[in-house]
Amino acid sequence: MTKTAFVSDYALFVQHWGILVGLAGLFMIVVAFRDSWRTPVLTYTAIGKTSFILLCIAGAGRPYAAAFALPAVMDALVVLYVVAYFWATSSPALVTPVPARGDGT
Repeated sequence: MTKTAFVSDYALFVQHWGILVGLAGLFMIVVAFRDSWRTPVLTYTAIGKTSFILLCIAGAGRPYAAAFALPAVMDALVVLYVVAYFWATSSPALVTPVPARGDGT
């Protein structure tokens, strides 16, 4: 993995970004238990991660770009998961109803 140089002028921005990413992760855990939060949190997370992926693609070839390749791949997996979740929950054909048993068991 490639390391990038630490520039103290950007420390505040990087710390803020870290807090946002941490909160997004925390909220993704919370939505497992709070259905009403699921759509806004997953939408926010997908938009944020997609923007990071697009920035990495736009910066491809620059000296610092290689250091962000693995995080971009991980974010792409999260975005694919969110898209699959929304697709699966909005498509009634994917949900197979379980027939009720008439014998009371």
